[in-house]
Amino acid sequence: MSKYHQFIVKVRSLYPDIPVVKRGLAKARIAKIRRYMLSPEQVEACEQDPELRRKTALYYSKKWEKRLKKERKKAKDLCKNVPGDPKENYIDMMFCRLAYGFAAEEYITFQLKDKTPEERKAYVSDQQRFCNVYRMNDISDLQMFNDKAKTYELLKPYYKREAVSLSKKEDLPAFLEFVEKHPVFVKKNAMESVGRGVELIDMAALEVSPEEYFLSLIEEGKHILEEKIEQHPCMAQFNDSSLNTVRCIAFKTRHGVETPYCFARFGRNGSFVDNAGAGGVFAGINNKTGVIDTDAYDRSYVLYTEHPDTHVPFKGFRLPEWEEMLRIVREMSGQLENIRYVGWDMAYSDKGWAVVEGNGMSQMIGSQFLYKKGIREEVEHYMEDMDLIF
Repeated sequence: MSKYHQFIVKVRSLYPDIPVVKRGLAKARIAKIRRYMLSPEQVEACEQDPELRRKTALYYSKKWEKRLKKERKKAKDLCKNVPGDPKENYIDMMFCRLAYGFAAEEYITFQLKDKTPEERKAYVSDQQRFCNVYRMNDISDLQMFNDKAKTYELLKPYYKREAVSLSKKEDLPAFLEFVEKHPVFVKKNAMESVGRGVELIDMAALEVSPEEYFLSLIEEGKHILEEKIEQHPCMAQFNDSSLNTVRCIAFKTRHGVETPYCFARFGRNGSFVDNAGAGGVFAGINNKTGVIDTDAYDRSYVLYTEHPDTHVPFKGFRLPEWEEMLRIVREMSGQLENIRYVGWDMAYSDKGWAVVEGNGMSQMIGSQFLYKKGIREEVEHYMEDMDLIF
């Protein structure tokens, strides 16, 4: 994690626990997002006039060039991957970003080129997801998910494994005690996400002393070391080098915790993590039965009916003890007073279901892509049954 992001995380950890201040901060975050989007009136006018849509997309892409720098670059890179004229694809990608908040990857993932305005509006875009989260989750309490060590301390019984947090030289005795007991462990940067900085470490294979390795860790920032989860054979059959997990989206409503969207993630041969960004594949799960009911896809949207390395079929596989997994997710979400939306990563181990980590800003792209349908109306329905921040 860069020093800038470490600074941002530090600042956010100091948010005052004053409701009116936190509501103001959340509203400011949303206002900043919407400041660089078209108004509903502009969107409606553009949808009725293709030439106006083209001019508006080009005008605001240039006007907000600094703010949209990354989006513009990504759209230019990806517009060639969509059938048709790349220039027109770029314009439509930027319009979807300005009008609805879709990232360029979402434009391709959701096949927005061939969809009507009504169909596009049915999806939860990346920017809309941020706006939703700031209304569902307390902006101060949300920071617990930015520090994996804090999440572990709060939900330790559900991890079903030991861990140690390292951030300063005084943590050396705790480090030495931990690695003596667990010479093979999982190293995570406590402030990173989407699998970045996650490694399986074998102390015996390191070419430096334990003390030297410890110092190199704390120089890079705060870390958490975790006892390796012993994956159950039923999950390891897909790929035994990675920890294969389930992402379960939970909404805490006035009538209980709902878990409507779940999908499984499987790593590739030789990879320790299962994230799509590391070459993994993901498939949809029927949230009521725990049965995989879609084919799998990788980050390049290649379809797989079976695991590409082990050839184990995806469709029809029943996740073990599914009701127990849902019970644990609901119980964890129920304990978070001011957090109403979490994406929980769960692993099935030799000790049963264990939480890998929680994500209070969890993306909504997985289920929408796998089931080829937008969930905006459903998400808004859950939000109507919540005590929102505002």
